[in-house]
Amino acid sequence: MSLPLPDADAWGAPPSFPPPSASASASASGFPITAAASASADDAATLSTALDKAASIASLLSARDGLRGLLLRLAQVGDEVDAGKRENEVLGTYIDNLTRNSVVAAGQQQKR
Repeated sequence: MSLPLPDADAWGAPPSFPPPSASASASASGFPITAAASASADDAATLSTALDKAASIASLLSARDGLRGLLLRLAQVGDEVDAGKRENEVLGTYIDNLTRNSVVAAGQQQKR
């Protein structure tokens, strides 16, 4: 069950704050401008850290998907190797039979 979302106008316009002036030493609230600048720097550092984490997560997900692809290819190659081994066994048996039959045939020709 989902709740209906209120209209955007129901909340009203977002509050606007005047930008701090560079020449003023204190804002209207009584806090020094340096505290606002420090908070802004902390926000920028937090944003930078969040972006770095997002990039790291995206990189890890990409590497994981690449690894899955490699594992699938590894399984396919393993199946191809097994099929090649079976073919080699069949061909080896065939060659052994041909060699044995040719030796037997050569021996019978010498007896005549």
